[in-house]
Amino acid sequence: MSLGGVADPADSVFDLDYVSWKVRLVLVVAGFTFYLGVFVVCHQLSSALNATYRSLVAREKVFWNLAATRAVFGVQSTAAGLWALLLDPVLQADKALGQQNWCWFHITTATGFFFFENVLVHLSNVLFCTFDWFLATHHFFAFLGFLGSVVNLQAGHYLAMITLLLEMSTPFTCASWMLLKAGHSDSLLWRLNQWVMVHLFHCRMVLTYHMWWVCLGHWDLLARSLFLPHLALFVVGLALLTLIINPYWTHKKTHQLLNPTDWNFASRHADGQVPSKKVLKPQQDSCPAAMGLSKPQPLAGSSVSSICFLMGSWSTLSSGTTCSPFL
Repeated sequence: MSLGGVADPADSVFDLDYVSWKVRLVLVVAGFTFYLGVFVVCHQLSSALNATYRSLVAREKVFWNLAATRAVFGVQSTAAGLWALLLDPVLQADKALGQQNWCWFHITTATGFFFFENVLVHLSNVLFCTFDWFLATHHFFAFLGFLGSVVNLQAGHYLAMITLLLEMSTPFTCASWMLLKAGHSDSLLWRLNQWVMVHLFHCRMVLTYHMWWVCLGHWDLLARSLFLPHLALFVVGLALLTLIINPYWTHKKTHQLLNPTDWNFASRHADGQVPSKKVLKPQQDSCPAAMGLSKPQPLAGSSVSSICFLMGSWSTLSSGTTCSPFL
């Protein structure tokens, strides 16, 4: 569409010749470069403006920037997925083979993002000696699945767009973690964000059932249009997502709502909460028996406990420790 004779930039991007390998490759690289830029800009802005960010260790800073980058991608994915699910007439009419130029744009740039995310996550794993099987599996299947859609000109776009819609929870997980690290886990904003996020994780599970319905209802067309490895990858990935990854993440996020803890870094204490004071054990040298004194005998008008209490009080004033009333 154009207005007043001026070409709409969105139309010019969506109307590219996506049959061309060069166009698709350029957009994959553009997606990688754009989200790398978001990562770098987030680091620069957070370093300059955010005291919480400056107090984080290196691994947490990487996670902070990656979370913000995922949030930006989540906004793009949610908009594209909702349009495909609710509004696009071509994809609604043919869920197996339907294609749209605007879908090509999102598929190619999403492939660039997933490649960027895999590179960064594995570099982080090497540098910090960590590994998250669930996250690595999710990223691996996402990248290869979208790469298969970029390569295959016959692949339909509906299921790819619904897969992007699964990222709708990502902006809220980003906000949840940042607020948690800033010590706002007891705030109303954090709890409202967490409620929405848990709800969206349940919506993700419903979406996976919808994807199974589409997949099984159009199996013959999908089998003819997709390469066999791509179809197998999609089915296995969807099964893992439905049976393991989605329930696991939904459980973790629900538990986090009730017990605000940064489980990404296995913190001992809930973020934003002051740890309980350490209980000091009594030192033996503050008690009479430890100072070479014999066990006190009962005295008129006093007791062992009162003597120990007096000596313990003196010891507390002088050394900061307490004496047990029992010898």
